[in-house]
Amino acid sequence: MCLRRTQIKELPADLKVGGNLYLNYTGITILPEDLTVNGDLSIYCTKIEKLPENLTVVGNLDASETAITKLPDKFNIKGNICLKDRKINILPDNLQVNGDLDLSNTQINKLPANLNVAGSLNLHNTRINKLRACQPSSCTARSGLA
Repeated sequence: MCLRRTQIKELPADLKVGGNLYLNYTGITILPEDLTVNGDLSIYCTKIEKLPENLTVVGNLDASETAITKLPDKFNIKGNICLKDRKINILPDNLQVNGDLDLSNTQINKLPANLNVAGSLNLHNTRINKLRACQPSSCTARSGLA
């Protein structure tokens, strides 16, 4: 479902999307609490300030250039997570990313405990100045942690 550059300002509370959901450049500021997207979710360049706790995205999440400053403690993203170019400064402990995690140009100054990134970790132009020592089994990112 592509809603890019539409005048839509609100989504139904029980929205379930069978494929991708593109909300780029819309006036939408809140996502439904139980939003399920069976493809990619792109909220690039929106005024959305937080992600719902029960968010499920089977594909990738692009939340770059949003007002989000932290991620919920429990949410389910199966693919890549792109948070670049934003004020995000807190990641939840035990964050599991099944693809790549892009934190470039963010306010992040430390990585959370038990972070697991199956793909690449991009820390370009962040405030992180030290990486914790970790066991090889818990440092699975191809770059940044390994």
